[in-house]
Amino acid sequence: MKLLTFPSNQDFFWVVLGWAVLYGAARAVFTDGSEKSTQIFDDSPLQLGILIGWPALYWFISHGVY
Repeated sequence: MKLLTFPSNQDFFWVVLGWAVLYGAARAVFTDGSEKSTQIFDDSPLQLGILIGWPALYWFISHGVY
């Protein structure tokens, strides 16, 4: 039942920090710095995976596993 609770300030902090770290790391790994590779990365489904996947994974681990 804890999965249905409202997020706390700590949850927001870790989700935003996780987004920043995952996005930065993925962008550094999957682009070579050129305009074209950055545009390909920005149009890829990896963006959506980070946007949706990270909060879902965080929520499951922090609220579902406990």
